[in-house]
Amino acid sequence: MNKAGGDVATRKIARNQEIETEYTKEHGRISTARQSEVEQLSTMSKNLETQQNKDEESLQKPARLIQIPVEIDGLNVQVGELGVTIKRPAASSQSLADLSAARSEVGRIRSEHGVAGNGLLAAQADERTCQFESKQATDRLTSYGQQIQIIDAEIENLNAKLDPAPGSLLAFFRGVDPQLWSDTAKVIDPALLSRQDLAPHIVVNDSGDARQAEHADVGGISLRVSELDVPSWVDMKDLREQIAKAQAGRVEATRLQTEAQDNAKKAAKALVAAKSLREQAEATLALADAAMGNTETNVTRAENVVLQEELACKTGAERKLASVRRQLHDLAEERRKLNEEAASRLTSLKADYTARRDRLRDEYNEATQRLDGEQLGWSSAERPADGPGS
Repeated sequence: MNKAGGDVATRKIARNQEIETEYTKEHGRISTARQSEVEQLSTMSKNLETQQNKDEESLQKPARLIQIPVEIDGLNVQVGELGVTIKRPAASSQSLADLSAARSEVGRIRSEHGVAGNGLLAAQADERTCQFESKQATDRLTSYGQQIQIIDAEIENLNAKLDPAPGSLLAFFRGVDPQLWSDTAKVIDPALLSRQDLAPHIVVNDSGDARQAEHADVGGISLRVSELDVPSWVDMKDLREQIAKAQAGRVEATRLQTEAQDNAKKAAKALVAAKSLREQAEATLALADAAMGNTETNVTRAENVVLQEELACKTGAERKLASVRRQLHDLAEERRKLNEEAASRLTSLKADYTARRDRLRDEYNEATQRLDGEQLGWSSAERPADGPGS
């Protein structure tokens, strides 16, 4: 009996040890499994969070949303540039250069036109001066000719007195003793000396004596002529002196006439030259007028080209600005839609990852509940006593 009891006790102790060993082993397995579930949940949660962050990053900053602001900035720069172009449209550099050249040419031609105008005024003034000098020279020549005619008439008259025509009153006096008629000459009109129809003769009184001295008989009247001067034509010496003086005056007048002729020829030649210069100046001014008209036409044409190009530049810039603004509107609309789509996808993504976390948590909870159940089952199972007598 004692031996049999001892065997039972020995088997019981062995069984208890087996149970204890298995319990310890299972407890360790459950604890390890629990720790593994915790670590796995933590790892998967972190991985899930990292992946969510990456997915959210890719949703918040897609390539197109990065490109759109750059494109918008570029288009806004174009808007500013086009605005400046519309306010101050510019023609082509060639057209502006042509306009500048045309205006410079107008300035040059205007200067030449002024010189030509001043040249014509000077030529006209010279011509007027030459006309005046020519007229003066002609007038002097005419005056000297008239003087010579007067002198010639005077010499002819004096010569006629010196050598009177036969039958004239003066010829009668020259043939008679001057003492017989010198007193009578004092009362004779010199205009009668050349008359040939007066039939002059010496009158004597009844006694045969000559007339009373220093008296002159005119008709039936006797005049005392002692207080009268003897006429110059009576004295031959005075007459010859007058003729010599008149001839000397004619020589001087002839010299002055010759000088006046030379001056008149020179003045006429100068007038012809001045007229030619004036005509040349008129032709030069006419050419300058034509050139001025042509250059002004060229300036007008160049200005019109510049205006047309500026208008075309402005119109083109306005069309381009409208196109750029449409592009800006389209980009803004595209960005809005992309942001809305990204926000929607982000919301869906967050909801998906929330569901994933929930599933992980549920799986973790299920695993821990299962392990808790297994641990609870072992905890409620019979365990051997601590001592051999249990």
